[in-house]
Amino acid sequence: MARIMIMCSALLAAALINGCTGVTSARNPNTTPASNGTPASPPAPGVSSPTCGSTAMNIVLPVNYEPEQTPPPIGAYYKGQFRCNALRIANGVHEYSVMAAFSQNDTYFVAFACVDSSGADVLCPGAFTETRIYRTADGGVECKLPGLGSSNEVRWDRFTDSRFWYHEGNQLFTGDASQQRPGDPTSCTSGTLYDTITRYQAISFGGGSDDISDDGDHFFIANSYPSAGVYGGALYTISSKTLGTELNGGKIGQHIWAKNGHVLSNNNIEVIFSSPPNVGTEIYNGFSGTFLRDVTPGWYPSHDASGKDADGGPILATNTANDPNPATDCVTNFSIEKINLNTGLKTCIMPNGNTTLGGHYSINNQGAARFNVLISADSDGYSALPWSSYAQWQSSHAYMAGDYVVPTTDNKEFYRALSSGTSGSTQPVFLTDNSNTPDGQISWQMVGPTLSPSWQTGWNVYTNELILVPFDASATTRVIQTMTRDTALYNNGARATISRSGKYVLMDSNFGIDAAPSGGSTGGGWSVYLVRLW
Repeated sequence: MARIMIMCSALLAAALINGCTGVTSARNPNTTPASNGTPASPPAPGVSSPTCGSTAMNIVLPVNYEPEQTPPPIGAYYKGQFRCNALRIANGVHEYSVMAAFSQNDTYFVAFACVDSSGADVLCPGAFTETRIYRTADGGVECKLPGLGSSNEVRWDRFTDSRFWYHEGNQLFTGDASQQRPGDPTSCTSGTLYDTITRYQAISFGGGSDDISDDGDHFFIANSYPSAGVYGGALYTISSKTLGTELNGGKIGQHIWAKNGHVLSNNNIEVIFSSPPNVGTEIYNGFSGTFLRDVTPGWYPSHDASGKDADGGPILATNTANDPNPATDCVTNFSIEKINLNTGLKTCIMPNGNTTLGGHYSINNQGAARFNVLISADSDGYSALPWSSYAQWQSSHAYMAGDYVVPTTDNKEFYRALSSGTSGSTQPVFLTDNSNTPDGQISWQMVGPTLSPSWQTGWNVYTNELILVPFDASATTRVIQTMTRDTALYNNGARATISRSGKYVLMDSNFGIDAAPSGGSTGGGWSVYLVRLW
């Protein structure tokens, strides 16, 4: 199959990857010095806990966070302060945090690239997205999946590393990343019909964020075309092509479940209800469809992930912001707890959390000896104040170095004086391309569309970081700073997902890029980054 390779002034072939300026080895990215000069430890064979990262609890401000930072080129690494490094893969996003973006043996991962109508890569948003399968070893494009998008919910098989599943309408399909489509060497084989789910007119995997079961033989198939305003769902067995008994009892028959359902490690089904009056997290027997228990009666996890504990039992990890009776020792609203979904028992695994931990969660770490929840600690706490809150530029005015202004006409940016002096008699054209704007005796530096002048005072431990929280409540590992801005735009957040082996992480970041001409909150500039933990 012809391969589409990442460029770094020449083809980024595996044998030449270290020859590209600013690019470290995709197989051992953490052996290079971090941005603070601290050498990283090389990965040790067979080790299943991170060989990069930090367990320190000090506040670490990001380097070069203002003005708008410049991301690494595609195919190069952003070197993090915690010795973990992130390879920029493409302009685009991955799907979500709770399902595995990586194949069973970490050979491939799936993401969505932003392209124009001709198929050329462009900054997001305002672009078509193209589903692609990438190679984890070097970040190169393995193949494309024409016609498939996030609504098709591509999921990786548990037995054949290159095999994937997806749905269209009420039909279940398979594809193979190792096989090229006839007549199209850049595309994978897809479109092999596996089964038609005749009970429903349209289907989803658990409402949009579920994965294939741990045993590789089940999906939670949800009805995505409900009748009478009620969603249904049942456990589907792949090997026998059978859809089981409809979930019944509990809240299923009374209320639209407004969040999502997940097949658990024991093949029971978890369904989260987030809208009054029927709020809770209900567990159903996957095979009989009968209601078993409500493990969060009267409240629902604001952000969470379901997974498997070290003993194999099903658990849910979440912050305690919505929990009226959190686990013992979880002393703040954003502490992290795990809930045993068989018994409802709560255990505090991170006692002193903060508001930055209201981000996204991932527990796809099923193969490593040390079980963790990966948290993308995205925070809006440092976003800019409204334009009207800043002082507008004045003519012939004495400014001090460090003063902030906005133009008299809002251009979605604000600026900082680089030196003391008097402004000109006429307002300059304030530049938005990261260049400094000359103005009388002074020069203005663009700070960016979403960074408050007081952002440093609001920074906290874990702000905009990826962290690994062990299920045994031992030390939390800080992986990398995401360098994202303005998480009020959904795709700006990292929403990171960990591989089933626990070895790799995929995250998104806008890295301060503002792709839209109007700037500010209409921007995007999303990119996908690959992080190797060990």
